[in-house]
Amino acid sequence: MKNIKTEFSELVKNNTNFTQREAKGMLVLSFFFFLPFLAISYERLQSVDEIDKELTKLQAEKADSLLAVLEMQQPLGRETKLAMLEIKPFNPNKLSIAQWQAMGVKSYLAKKIVNAVNKKFVFKQKNDLAKIWGFPKEEYERLKDFIDLPDTVKRKKYNKNKYASYDKNKYNNKNYKEYKNYDKSENNYTSTYEKKEYKKYVPKIIEKFDINTADTATLTQIRGIGGKTAIWITNIRDNMGGFHSLNQTREVPILSDDAFKELQKYALIISPIKKININTADYETLKKHPHIKWKAASILLKYKKQHGNYKSIEDIKKSRAIKEEQLTKLIPYLEF
Repeated sequence: MKNIKTEFSELVKNNTNFTQREAKGMLVLSFFFFLPFLAISYERLQSVDEIDKELTKLQAEKADSLLAVLEMQQPLGRETKLAMLEIKPFNPNKLSIAQWQAMGVKSYLAKKIVNAVNKKFVFKQKNDLAKIWGFPKEEYERLKDFIDLPDTVKRKKYNKNKYASYDKNKYNNKNYKEYKNYDKSENNYTSTYEKKEYKKYVPKIIEKFDINTADTATLTQIRGIGGKTAIWITNIRDNMGGFHSLNQTREVPILSDDAFKELQKYALIISPIKKININTADYETLKKHPHIKWKAASILLKYKKQHGNYKSIEDIKKSRAIKEEQLTKLIPYLEF
């Protein structure tokens, strides 16, 4: 210790301007400065040693058997878990879903079994459990020794003497014929049954009618035309100004082919159609027509304002307000 102290004093004296007394003082101060750090380091080393000892002790306790180590490294399989279950004798007619699952039965199988019991199915013998649809054989083999039911159920023996008193001749063909020819009038038999008289079906006679003046009541007489279809026909007819051909009724989207064929048998076109003067009609009149509508009506009025009255169909085509197909349907309703 003296040698170290002397060497440190000389080192400080040679490399600094301190005196020998001052150098000794520096050595003492340095010792007291580093003393707490040395104490903390020592305590830490001691705590690390204690932790290592505790870990070694725990590992030794956990490693008492190879199975304990395997459990820490990987989870147990289904077969291992089933082998560890403690199953007590049970009656399958009295278990709940949770109790079946506690014995290792899968949830969907447990629900099937409980539903079967709720629907009055009764397990009478052990192999009745195997009759459940989808119940695995290996699952039944695992549980059959714990089922609290007999292996087999004896059937009741057929009693031959039960129907020994049955007389075959009592209901033979001869007796039946006698019963058939039995005269009820001898015993003053009276019947309370009254025979009902039903009117014979008389098909409706439908008179032919004008399709341009017919109302919904007239149209609903036609087979296949109901109230909604009749309203559709009258609305389209009134908006167009009448039908000039029966084929125009095909524009009704809910009119079936069979109903159209029936309509052709009775419908006629007698009243003339109402025409629209393209040069005098206002916006409201034009937009109501099914072949013009609001957009085309606005274009037609603007074109007439810029170029004057329409004189022919060619002038309407120049406006490009109406497509060729719609214009062909509209021509019979126009006048200039």
